[in-house]
Amino acid sequence: MPELQRGKWARWIELERCLLDASETGDVLFAASVLRTMTEEIGRLSLIDLDAPTLANLAVGNEQQRARLRRYMGAAFVSLSNVTDETWMSHPAVKKAEKRIELTASCKAAVRELNGFVHPNYGSHIAVLYPEGREAASVLTKAIIAVYDQFYALPDAPTAPAPFPASSALAGSRETLVEAFIDERLMPVVASIPKLGIDTGAVKADLLYVPSFTYVDLGLAARILDDMPKTIGGSADDFRCWLGANLNNVVEIARARQAEVSASNTFIDEGSDLDRNLQRGIVALEMAAWATQAKLSSLKMQLVRQIVADQPLGVWLVSRALIEQWAFILWLPRTIAAALSEAGASDTRQGVAEAVAKIIEALSQYLSTQAGSVRLEQRPWAVNSEGNALGTARLPDITEDSFREDEFWNMSYSNGSNVMHGCSAQARALSVDRQGHIDMACKEGVLILARLSGEAGEILHFTQQLRRLQHAASPLECFADDNAARWNYGIGHSILRRGIDLTGKGTRADPYELAAHVDFYQAAHILAKELFETSRYSLEDGALMRTLDVLENGTWTEHWVFKEQEFWVKMPPFD
Repeated sequence: MPELQRGKWARWIELERCLLDASETGDVLFAASVLRTMTEEIGRLSLIDLDAPTLANLAVGNEQQRARLRRYMGAAFVSLSNVTDETWMSHPAVKKAEKRIELTASCKAAVRELNGFVHPNYGSHIAVLYPEGREAASVLTKAIIAVYDQFYALPDAPTAPAPFPASSALAGSRETLVEAFIDERLMPVVASIPKLGIDTGAVKADLLYVPSFTYVDLGLAARILDDMPKTIGGSADDFRCWLGANLNNVVEIARARQAEVSASNTFIDEGSDLDRNLQRGIVALEMAAWATQAKLSSLKMQLVRQIVADQPLGVWLVSRALIEQWAFILWLPRTIAAALSEAGASDTRQGVAEAVAKIIEALSQYLSTQAGSVRLEQRPWAVNSEGNALGTARLPDITEDSFREDEFWNMSYSNGSNVMHGCSAQARALSVDRQGHIDMACKEGVLILARLSGEAGEILHFTQQLRRLQHAASPLECFADDNAARWNYGIGHSILRRGIDLTGKGTRADPYELAAHVDFYQAAHILAKELFETSRYSLEDGALMRTLDVLENGTWTEHWVFKEQEFWVKMPPFD
């Protein structure tokens, strides 16, 4: 089929450019998504790599040969079809596009391994915790070898064009890249769709992500950065991390690594009493919180790079990964909050133990999925003594629960999945109208980053639930005191007593400090309602802007801004 051959490499060279970008930026998660997509594309190319005489012989051959012809026709339909967004997924040949491939045994093995990295599974956590580590590198290297072995087995592989050259727009600093994104991509969308009310300042601040550590030098941060791999010097650029990472991002990874070591030590003993489960929940949630923030940071900057570089497949692949991660960011803290509230309402230690067990189950679902089926080091917080994952999450259930009626996230996720699995942005379509695909993908990427900046407070829910869990792990003799028990599980009083429950003036020089005997999460709600005199405020609805601010002396605070008012609240110790 001449039409089938025309532009057959268009999708492949897009993916090769993305793989080079992932390599140049040190982005392990992006590399995994690209390679997973490349396995399906090389499978499609292998399936349609038949000449006319071979097709004629298959048509009059045995059942096995005719089945091969049917797979060829299915792949041809997907490659040539010109269906609309509304109808394309209804056709059975398109719905099963990812099945219309021919893979070698080594490529099939690579797919199984990569699946642990392209979703928020165990492999993705290891990749973000140890980007320089051998585990993720081994999986990616084997996948590259498998994909290119199959590629070079194609008779016409030598005719494939080289990938696009790297965009000159990617050569500058992180700040330069963000400025280019704002001026060339974000502002045109803001101008064309003013009713969206996109806050360009908030988007820029979210991407530069500087305020939290403005006052932290490496001397103060030495303790948590000590084990991070680095070259020479003392700036953020000297740490071996993804390209463009600032000190904040390095600290995120460092804190996640510290929490991972604590989690491994805490989970070694397989007992399941209440005190032990509370400690497990604390270290697992702290690791999840820091690792998740680290993933968001790297993925958002990679999305900016792909948008600025006009790489449509790269935009969709990063967007899909971001949306899956966002689903867990919405789901996990809500699940833990419900369990803690259940514990606080219980009258018995057994009831509390059952509620805390639900927290451990939810954390295991997030942290351990596919831990028993990938060839990575089996850590105690991910697998049991038999090598089985401690929990498994069903991603469709998580996305459905998190997004529910949110049409934007549902449609964006569906579009990204379709691109990844070859149901959209097929080779011929890209060769005919690449600019159209660039415009559509980049606009979607801009809207995703705008939504994420507008909902940035959601990530703080990890911190809120961690504080509640830490408070719940206080000595359990408090059950003898009903009031103390209610504070312990987040069902506190209606007022804060100055000098007893609360000290400080709320300024940056003298921030508010909540006493150790009150629950930070619950007391923060009470304090905010008192300060801002509004019943519409809650930590969930995002009406109050809350950011982390580290003072010159290393004290961690939350900076609260509501309309014209601002306050600083000292956070509980991390350790």
